[in-house]
Amino acid sequence: CKDQYSSAPHEKIQGLYEVTFRALLDQKWKKSKAFMKLLSEPC
Repeated sequence: CKDQYSSAPHEKIQGLYEVTFRALLDQKWKKSKAFMKLLSEPC
């Protein structure tokens, strides 16, 4: 888990969802499972 947004938990969550949303649009659900796994991993 990257600590890029560790100083601001809400920004971290927002960033993860933003990356996931972009990935879903660009990859068409191709990496959805990978991102869901990333979101479910504890930091």
